[in-house]
Formats: sequence, C-alpha cells, structure tokens
Amino acid sequence: MFIDWQIVVLVIAVIMAGAALILSLGNRKNTRDSLNEIKDNGEGLPHEDTNKIFDPFFTTKNKGIGLGLTISQSIIEEHGGLVVPLKKKEKGATIVVYLPRYQLPE
Repeated sequence: MFIDWQIVVLVIAVIMAGAALILSLGNRKNTRDSLNEIKDNGEGLPHEDTNKIFDPFFTTKNKGIGLGLTISQSIIEEHGGLVVPLKKKEKGATIVVYLPRYQLPE
C-alpha cells in the first residue's frame, strides 16, 4: 500500500486553515505504524464536542460546513489508519494520526 504523505498533510492543513500548524512524525512502539501528531494554536477541542468532531456537518465555526475532519478521517481509515483527538489543557487542538508504514516488497 502506498501512502502519499503530501496529500495527507495537505488534507489536514486544509482542515486547520488559519491556525499555526506543527507536524511531528514518529513511530508507534512495537507496531508497524507511524505516529503523526498535528497541533494548532486555535481554540482547542471543547470537551463536550470531542465525540462529535468527526460527524458530518458538525462545526463550531461561523464559516465552514463541517466536512473537513469527516473527509480526513475517511481517507485515513481507507489507508488502514486511525485518527485520535487528544484532550490537552494547553491552548490549541492536537490530533494524532496513526498510519501503517509502507513495507517494501521482498
């Protein structure tokens, strides 16, 4: 399976447009997954909304239609990945994306 990282990063960046974006990459211990942490400096994830952020048309913004995270989650899951929003006390939102690392054919 091929993962186009530029597309993944672009999709996530579009979701968080207008906010500073920090992307850190790593590996998930004892697995074949890569760990990709995306942070912004926006309002953060309200505790009561955390379970709704991937629902179609859910938004907390005045502008927007609430499809960015829904579409991103679908793309990531179609590639065998997982999206996990983290609840942190500091300002901004943090979302962790786990994706399987590409295995070269032997």
